[in-house]
Amino acid sequence: MSKRDEYLAGARAGIPVLLGFIPVGIAYAIMARQAGFDIFETCFMSVAVFAGASQMMAVGMYAQGAGLAAAGILGWKKAPVMVSVLCAIFAVFVLYLVI
Repeated sequence: MSKRDEYLAGARAGIPVLLGFIPVGIAYAIMARQAGFDIFETCFMSVAVFAGASQMMAVGMYAQGAGLAAAGILGWKKAPVMVSVLCAIFAVFVLYLVI
């Protein structure tokens, strides 16, 4: 089995996980729009935070009257762990493609 075939098999195996994220994304988008975020802010937060629970918590805090700074700081509290894990996954993926 070639690396490409292995990659495609892994991508197919990940489809159920992807389907599980779609309802969470829809729920976040509805919540953010109801809190007063515009489309750019809603999308930017999805790109910047990349953690559904933190996004929902930050939007909920903002909707309750907390400032963006407070919501952002608490939303990013787990960022160091998340970034280190993503870097490790990316490094393994790059090494896999090179080797």
